Amino acid sequence: MRAAELWSAFNKYDKNQSGKLDHKELRSALKTVGLEMDSKQSQALLDKYDRDGSGEMEFAEFQVTVRRVSSG
Repeated sequence: MRAAELWSAFNKYDKNQSGKLDHKELRSALKTVGLEMDSKQSQALLDKYDRDGSGEMEFAEFQVTVRRVSSG
């Protein structure tokens, strides 16, 4: 998946334009790129790939998450 497609999905659900997604926004953004999961699964991904421990996912973390989940 191209970075532009990922940015579009990320930006669409970053409702408050904070540059970060909470687990609910993350779930919606992941669905947009074809990765459907429940709330518990999206929270688990956030916990796993939130490198800075902010409790929210920045775009760089989102890119890594999508690539890793998509590949395996």
